[in-house]
Amino acid sequence: MVDFHGFELPIWYSSIQEEHLSTRAAAGLFDVSHMGFFRFSGEGRALMAE
Repeated sequence: MVDFHGFELPIWYSSIQEEHLSTRAAAGLFDVSHMGFFRFSGEGRALMAE
C-alpha cells in the first residue's frame, strides 16, 4: 500500500484472485476520469476549455 493523495492505494496485487477477494470483502472503485477526452469546436471554444 502506498499513499496517493491521502488515500491508501495498492500498487499491485500478487494475483487476480487476491484482487477479486479484496474487492468482494470490502469494496472496489475504479476512477477512470483521467481517461476522458473532450473536443471543443466552434467559436468561443477556447473559453469553453477554461
